Amino acid sequence: LNLAEQQLIKPHWTDQINEEWVRNLLIKRKDLTRDQLTTTVAYMNAAFPDANIVEYNADLPITISDKHDEHVVAAAIKARAHFILTLNLKDFPENEMKKLGIRAEHPDQFISTLIEVDSKSVITAFNNQVENLRYPKMRPEEVLQKLEKCNLSVTSNKLRKIL
Repeated sequence: LNLAEQQLIKPHWTDQINEEWVRNLLIKRKDLTRDQLTTTVAYMNAAFPDANIVEYNADLPITISDKHDEHVVAAAIKARAHFILTLNLKDFPENEMKKLGIRAEHPDQFISTLIEVDSKSVITAFNNQVENLRYPKMRPEEVLQKLEKCNLSVTSNKLRKIL
């Protein structure tokens, strides 16, 4: 979301998308609580009041492989989004998404392209992320290592070269 603060992206989500990532993160991170993540979602909604998409039509004019992801596409249509950023590209077939004018892209590819387009703003976003981390506080290299663990290795390597 630091990229959004630099106006490099315009984020969109739904309550269902937020519930999915909260549920999955609680499974992976036993040190976090639902209350903490609910607070995070509230901060996200306050910081980006136009990001939460409501009243979208889940009946799609295309077929995607996982019916459980149809709400993501429906929200993207309502938001008039050009991209869906996901690690799960297989569930958003390129030929079907193209019919909607939406491209599913891996976050690593997307952010690494942003670095090429506007490295100064991406560096500012990264530095803001490092600065805002408090629990625990991390050095830039530690944040880069975390990015690598989150499947953002190209992004991490590009940032490492220009920081």
